[in-house]
Amino acid sequence: MPCLLSHCSAIVRRAAGFTLVELIAVIALLGILSAVAISQFGNTQTYHDLQLKDQLISTARVAQQTALNRYNQTVTLEVSRPGDWLLEVKADGLPLKRQLIAASAAQLFAPGGAQISGSTPYVVGYDNLGNLASGATANLSFDGASAHLLCITVAGYAYQAASSNDCQAN
Repeated sequence: MPCLLSHCSAIVRRAAGFTLVELIAVIALLGILSAVAISQFGNTQTYHDLQLKDQLISTARVAQQTALNRYNQTVTLEVSRPGDWLLEVKADGLPLKRQLIAASAAQLFAPGGAQISGSTPYVVGYDNLGNLASGATANLSFDGASAHLLCITVAGYAYQAASSNDCQAN
């Protein structure tokens, strides 16, 4: 039986499209992928923890620079948690810089394992050369994990380290 022109073009047209089952399968797959992707944006806790770490490093560096600029004044960095995290740089007890960071679930520990909270602020003092006044490193850790370890060297430099051994080596 010979192929009529109109019949042959109809067959070609039907073969070029998608079936309803294929379209529903693609829509279902996109729905599943978007649900997984949206759930990743819902958890902001990690962001708050990283923000706190970065702000601590930045504020410690500001405190060191302030100590270098104020020769006859005692410069300190105070970290407390009266609700939200409060980072303060003070010269002779007067606040120069106040940084308030939204509360996160992270717990911050001072050297020796003491938890920093609103009732027990942690104070780091700097001398007029930008060095730590106490003469020892001030290593702060988040939740006791070495992945978030903030080191302040004897020379007053603040940075993030991969492990507590990296803090002690510098």
